[in-house]
Amino acid sequence: MSTTSAVRTSSAPPHGTPPRRPRRWIWWVIGGVVVAVVVILLLLTIASAANNAHPTSSAPLDPADHGEAGTSALASILTGHGVDVATVRGLDALRATERPGADTTVVISGAASMSAPVAGVVGDRIRDAHRVVAIDPSQSALSVLAPGITVSYNNTPTPTSTAECAVPGVSPGDVVSADPSLRLLRETDVDPSTTGCFGRGHDGGYDMVISAPTPAGPPVVAMTGTMTLNKNLGRYDNAGVSVRTIATSDHVLWYVPLPGDRIDEPASHQGTEQSVFPRAVGPMFLLAFFAVLALVVWRGRRVGPLSTEPLPAVVKAIETTQSRGRMYRRAAAADRAAAVLRVRTIARLAAYLGVPYDPGRALAALDDGHPSTPDPVLATVISAIATATGRDRTALMALLDGPLPRTDDDLVRFTDALTTLDKEVRRAP
Repeated sequence: MSTTSAVRTSSAPPHGTPPRRPRRWIWWVIGGVVVAVVVILLLLTIASAANNAHPTSSAPLDPADHGEAGTSALASILTGHGVDVATVRGLDALRATERPGADTTVVISGAASMSAPVAGVVGDRIRDAHRVVAIDPSQSALSVLAPGITVSYNNTPTPTSTAECAVPGVSPGDVVSADPSLRLLRETDVDPSTTGCFGRGHDGGYDMVISAPTPAGPPVVAMTGTMTLNKNLGRYDNAGVSVRTIATSDHVLWYVPLPGDRIDEPASHQGTEQSVFPRAVGPMFLLAFFAVLALVVWRGRRVGPLSTEPLPAVVKAIETTQSRGRMYRRAAAADRAAAVLRVRTIARLAAYLGVPYDPGRALAALDDGHPSTPDPVLATVISAIATATGRDRTALMALLDGPLPRTDDDLVRFTDALTTLDKEVRRAP
């Protein structure tokens, strides 16, 4: 036997034992997972940058909203006339923006959720502006910016209103679309210098009220938002009146309040609690995540397959819903079921539109046997829904604050109406 044969014989594995091969596939799997995570993070970063470059908003009267309830067309017309329009969203962004001066008109829209303290901070920031135009303002905002103007909610059958006033930017014969659910009133005993335009008859209020400047702030023009909407801007004199009212200076600062605005602490002090953590916490957490993921991939084959064990009982969600429905039917409580459905629908739509609403208060009133307890916030929610959908406020008031169905057939029709309204607000197909 040769030396080569002896060496080969001694190095051969024992009979019946397969040769061991290195598990190179583990490193391929780990590398693939890392590459996939990096690609996903890169795509998310690109998508976030695209959204920041093209901001959109679902808030009513937002200048970035190209839908029927937005005001992007009005902002485009102002820009086309050479006016520099800058949009600011939220109180923190307004604080970070330079105070507007005498060459800037401040436009405030979508202020249904603006509280009086926030309005006080906004009023202090814009006290040196040329003019303030408040579109569909809230009462809390007007109580600070223009105490001589109040907001009232009612149903107005008149589709248009005529100016019948002589103020800069408005001709006596101008005609605009009247707001069917909101009107502005003059409090002459508080501010005798207020001027009302586009009236709706005796004691019917106005679609525009102008307050004179005061030592504490610039003149304030409060106007309803119907004439500024994209869907109405081409009708009557809506575009002309809106542009002439706002384009009174070379610069426009368009402020859109956010529902989460608070004045608990200045924006410069926010994030102090996060600063106590070292900057390396984020990378260390990411490294630990990948280490655990690699360990799972490496040891996954040795754990073995998962074993299943039947549970004692499984109750499907549809069975729970059907049982509750049969319980309501035996108790002849169609009105109770309709009330709960309506409260949940209002809460869901209010959260989607950014309007504050407390469903717990309404449900507590149902449990106490007082379902008709008036809720002052409901009028604000209905106004926001009417603006978003273009529906008649009277019909919305009958659906969301009217009598409840008493029979099963009426309950079915009532549920279909709530579902249709929900899809319209969310613009679902």
